[in-house]
Amino acid sequence: MTEQAPMTPQAAIFERAQYLLGLVVREEGDNTGDWVDAIINIGGGTPGGPWCARFVSAVMRESERVHGVRMDGFRASGAARHYWQRTAEGQRIDPARWSIVRPGDVFIRSRLSASTEDVLRMRDGGKVQGHTGIVVGTSAKGLLCIAGNSSGNGHSKVPGSGSVAFEMLRPGEPAWLRLVGFARFWAPSVSEDVA
Repeated sequence: MTEQAPMTPQAAIFERAQYLLGLVVREEGDNTGDWVDAIINIGGGTPGGPWCARFVSAVMRESERVHGVRMDGFRASGAARHYWQRTAEGQRIDPARWSIVRPGDVFIRSRLSASTEDVLRMRDGGKVQGHTGIVVGTSAKGLLCIAGNSSGNGHSKVPGSGSVAFEMLRPGEPAWLRLVGFARFWAPSVSEDVA
């Protein structure tokens, strides 16, 4: 029997995000449901509140648990802003440098229902509500992501309609204009030459 090579942290994040997407997770109430509650618990929270950041925490924790990989500088959180504000500067990617974003990176943005001024407030350490998820694909036209508490078009707008869903981030669109940035926990620092 041939032994498989260990999975990289980047590949583990991608695999766990895809796995949770495949479970067809949907809310059964406002920010609740069997799978939603499980994701929130795995992500270190208590069921009942917004859960996009807990989805990211669950993906990272499960990547470590299932695949035995280590995430550099990652700390579980229930707030999207923390993935920017509590991350080392060397692991952050400014939206202007989005061409170096890779699968496994975490996107952080302010809410679609809020002013684009919230981007600056979040970058400056303000307590601003936001949205987050995992990048799983890149192209010249934008970024394919998987997020929790999502309608597929960003943060869920209708109570009880949140799910684990694909989201597209495209330059110039409302979600893109609210990007705070990206965090890379699968490497100790961001490098221009990472494949």
